[in-house]
Formats: sequence, structure tokens, C-alpha cells
Amino acid sequence: MDFAFTGLVIAAVVLALILVTGTIKVVPQSMEYTVQRFGRYTRTLTPGLHFITPFIDAVGFKISMRERVVDVPNQEVITRDNAMVSVDAVVFVQVMDAAQAAYVFVRRDHLRFLHDGHSVHERGEIRSG
Repeated sequence: MDFAFTGLVIAAVVLALILVTGTIKVVPQSMEYTVQRFGRYTRTLTPGLHFITPFIDAVGFKISMRERVVDVPNQEVITRDNAMVSVDAVVFVQVMDAAQAAYVFVRRDHLRFLHDGHSVHERGEIRSG
């Protein structure tokens, strides 16, 4: 009987640990987490200690709110007076709204063209088309 009781206590402790780790979420500084209830966005967790409902709520996306630097490849451009100009750029990107970044911006994939090596003219045609 003692062995069965000990096994039951160990199982209860393991179940309690699983529930506690699934309930408490610590969001680090400069991060925001989106919470999904059954796969649908419900709220955003800001930095700090938060409690969510285990098995019902889940963390959907972990978004960094830090400013990022995106290097645009060097491009040769011909001006109106037929002069060749070499253009080099750096784009600073910072997420302001984690929910919009996770669920709207990801679908549109705006920054893909900065990394794929498309020229400025090609990106203008892609956006307008």
C-alpha cells in the first residue's frame, strides 16, 4: 500500500509542476509574446510575469521589440542626366505593435525584397503589381 500511495504522490507532484510551468510565463525585457486561445489571437503579453490558462492558451509568437538593421545591397542607378550613381542604404526597422507584426506583417512579407537582391525599380514594380 505504501508503494501505491508514494506513486500517487509523485504523479500528483509531476502534474502540479506541469500545470505551474504551463501557467506562468516570464516575458523578458524588449520582447512581447502573443497569446492564442485555441489558435486564435487573444492578447499580447508585455515584459514581466504573466499567468495564462494551461492547455487552453498558448504563446503564439515571440516578437523582439528591438531595433534591427537591414542592409540593402549596393545598386547602380542611372540618373536623368545619364550619370551613374552607386546607391548604398541601411534600413532601421523596429516593431511597434507585436500583434500586427505577427499576424498581418508576416503574411505580406515586405522585407523579403530587401534580402532577395531585387533592385529598387523591381521592388517598385512588385509593390504596384
